[in-house]
Amino acid sequence: MPRNEAARVDLGEAASFQLWLQIINLSPFAVELDRAEFEFSYAGASMKASVLRKQKFAPGEIAILQISNPISDGFANQILRNRKVSALDLDGALSGHIEFNCKLHPFPRQVQHLAGIRPRVVNENYRSLA
Repeated sequence: MPRNEAARVDLGEAASFQLWLQIINLSPFAVELDRAEFEFSYAGASMKASVLRKQKFAPGEIAILQISNPISDGFANQILRNRKVSALDLDGALSGHIEFNCKLHPFPRQVQHLAGIRPRVVNENYRSLA
């Protein structure tokens, strides 16, 4: 998604991740997002998130979909550990399954390992590895 921050990993006391995806309806029909399941992999941690709210997209519409979920303390610690070991910025990846509806028929779409995601990592100093 073209923005200053398309992905964020917050390693604070209540760790979480957020991703913003741009959806473009290129069909001549209105479509409805029925549900979606995503898996975000970053720094050796694999985190899941679901979108269960329905959202309609008009033909040609460009919309933003936010994906977010808490990160367990174990995964947050693993991300911090792997970031300290790596001298380079780590890339993340996203995969998922999305179910759409339209007046013709429902149809699924797969997000096949969208790599090269570089999240902004914040609040690393709040987490210590004792």
